[in-house]
Amino acid sequence: MPNTGSLAGDVLALIHDLANRIEQIGIDVAIGLLGELDDIPEDAKAIVPTAFREVTDHARARGELGDSPIPDAVLSMPGTLIRYNMITERIAPSDQMLDDITNQLFLPLVRYHASR
Repeated sequence: MPNTGSLAGDVLALIHDLANRIEQIGIDVAIGLLGELDDIPEDAKAIVPTAFREVTDHARARGELGDSPIPDAVLSMPGTLIRYNMITERIAPSDQMLDDITNQLFLPLVRYHASR
């Protein structure tokens, strides 16, 4: 789990790691695996949201976030957007897209929900 000392740094490190793993196995293999999502056990599907929950929990411990719950849909969003990009573009997401997901979508939603 990333530990850069900031929520933004940890999220960027984690989301880039996810994209790098996709590139390592190859986009066609990754897309093929996505077609098998119905057959994947629920605990395996929970890996990405669980990782983002750990990152937000570390940020709470550092005082960067409030104590209000962050919805699972928000924690799942980065992985969902990466998968969507792979299917529609048939390429791994660019660094710019990962930065946009992090800074324009994920972090504002996390901060909003954590402060409610």
